[in-house]
Amino acid sequence: MSYDFERNSDIDPNAYFEQPVHLLDFLAELKVAFAKYGGEPIITTPKGSRSSWVWRKGDITPMGTVQFSRPTSDHENDPWRYIIFAHTIRNARYADYNPQYYSVATTDKAKAIKNALKYLRPMNNTEIVNETGAEAFGAAKVYVRGLTREASTVEFRAFQTTSLDAELKRLLLAKFRDEPHTFSQDMHVKLTNYIHTAHEEAEATQDIQSKKWVYVGLVNKTAEVLYVDVAKISSDTMNRFSARDVTWERMRMDEMPSELRGKVASMSIVENKRYVHGLGYRLDEGAFYVLS
Repeated sequence: MSYDFERNSDIDPNAYFEQPVHLLDFLAELKVAFAKYGGEPIITTPKGSRSSWVWRKGDITPMGTVQFSRPTSDHENDPWRYIIFAHTIRNARYADYNPQYYSVATTDKAKAIKNALKYLRPMNNTEIVNETGAEAFGAAKVYVRGLTREASTVEFRAFQTTSLDAELKRLLLAKFRDEPHTFSQDMHVKLTNYIHTAHEEAEATQDIQSKKWVYVGLVNKTAEVLYVDVAKISSDTMNRFSARDVTWERMRMDEMPSELRGKVASMSIVENKRYVHGLGYRLDEGAFYVLS
């Protein structure tokens, strides 16, 4: 079982749950601890009645979650614990298919603060690509499949075998009789649309199989000078992808190649989790898979 990939953009900053005072006190102390030792301020947002997201502005993923609960159903013998969930944790006490595998728990609040400082951090761009490479490639394939269905619908087949045949026979007969003959405007529009769809399908198929994808991820959106991590990815490995196998380059955003920067700018105005033909896939406001 892999760690559940979440995005900051999926967190509702206005979420509200009644939470126990022990959790609220812990979150308040956690903010102070991160301000003192962790550098950048953190934000805590309720995830449920006994858990909260921990995240920072400018990151793509949350740092993790904090929970105050009993891990087991044995409420008589199992005390309340402060539990940290994070992608950086591998707890050997649990099987890797158990969600608790990504958690550490303690009844000691001071130790829980130390656990949070040790384990809570957002995913870096390498980890993000490991989690989302197949997602981006899959979105592109869904787009192509949609074009394929559109180009080979029952309506189009019927159009080919009835309407188009009838129109061609009408034109040939009119020409044979030396009568005025022009292709009907409605037929022209339909045929043009089908041809355009077929061409677009071929181009899109070539795009996603071109093996020329580039991942662009912001390093920190809050910095005065924006930096990005850039990596070239082969599309034939995106479904079994390991970002450790590629070369990463960190550069200032204003130093990116103009074509790459232009495509990122164009995708910045579309919704998250959206594939755009000829451009690529917008994972989030700070992460893009670009066709180049």
